[in-house]
Amino acid sequence: MSEASVSSSSKTWLRVDALLVLVGITSGLIGNYDSPAGPVSKIIPATYAFAIWVPIYASGFYFAWRLLRRPNLESLAGVNLLAVSFFMSGLWVRVQTNSSLELLVVGINLVVVLTQGHLLSKTPVTNRKDFLALSFPSGALAGWLTLATAVTFSDVLKISFKADESVAIFTAFAVGFAVCASQWIVPSLTFRVTLIWGLVGIVVAQHSQASQVAVVAAVGAALLLGLVVLMRIRDPQVSTAV
Repeated sequence: MSEASVSSSSKTWLRVDALLVLVGITSGLIGNYDSPAGPVSKIIPATYAFAIWVPIYASGFYFAWRLLRRPNLESLAGVNLLAVSFFMSGLWVRVQTNSSLELLVVGINLVVVLTQGHLLSKTPVTNRKDFLALSFPSGALAGWLTLATAVTFSDVLKISFKADESVAIFTAFAVGFAVCASQWIVPSLTFRVTLIWGLVGIVVAQHSQASQVAVVAAVGAALLLGLVVLMRIRDPQVSTAV
C-alpha cells in the first residue's frame, strides 16, 4: 500500500473519531436526565459536581478539532478508544429507559474508558495543547464515568434504595475499585482529582441523608488525595501528566 493511501486511510479514521466525539457530546447535551419517580439515590453527588461535564465537553470539542488538524494523533495508543468513550457516553443517555441495555452499555463503556485512560496515561505530554486535547479529557472522562457507573448500577439494581448498610457496603466496593484503578490502571493526576471531586460531591449530598455513605466517600477522597501528594513528591513535573 502506498504512503498516500495510508495517509488517506489515516485521515478517514481520524474524521470518524472526530464524528464519534461530536455525536457523543451532542447526545449528552440534549439528553433527558430526569430522575425516575421514587427514592433518590443515596450515592449520587451534589448537583454542583455535575459541572465537571463543562470542561470535559469543552476539551472534547478541542480533541475533535485536533483530530482533524493533526493526523499524527492516530499514532498515540488510546486515541481511538477515547473517541469511542465519548460516543458511548452519549449513547448511555439514549438507553436509560431499558435497564438491561443501560447496564450493558455502561459496563462496556467503563472497560473502554479505563482502557483508553490506561493507554494514554503512558503517553508523555510535551505541551499544554496535548494536555488539553488528550490528557485532560482522557483522565476526567475516565474518572467521572468510573463513579457514574457505580451510581447507575446502584440505581438500576435498587441498591441505593435499601438499608443504609447495604448501600454503604456497595459504595465501599465502588470506592475501593476507584482507588485501585487510580493506582494501577489510570495512574494519572487528572483521573484522581476527578474522582476526588465526585467523592466530595457525594459527601456534600449524603452527609445528612446517608451518613455511612458519606463517611466511605470521605475516606476514599482522603486516600486519593494522599496518592496525589505522593505523586507530586515522587515526580515534581506531575502537573504536566495526565
